[in-house]
Amino acid sequence: MTRGASPSAYQKVMFDNFEIIANLHLHRFNAAANGIDRILAAAAEGQHMHTHVDLACAEIGKAMEATQAAWAGQIPRLAA
Repeated sequence: MTRGASPSAYQKVMFDNFEIIANLHLHRFNAAANGIDRILAAAAEGQHMHTHVDLACAEIGKAMEATQAAWAGQIPRLAA
């Protein structure tokens, strides 16, 4: 599956989730922070997005904990 020409809001959150986790593990922290911003913005689209955003945030939170030693103190946007 790819993003395609016009992905749904749900697909965007799913792909952003995968990319954020990969970026955290690859130490691409600014890209990860940008993806987190996109997922948080998706939550503002409405109640229908909250379940998907909550699931993504739970997975991203685990990846952030696993990689915290690499980014802590260096990337303020991730610490916020």
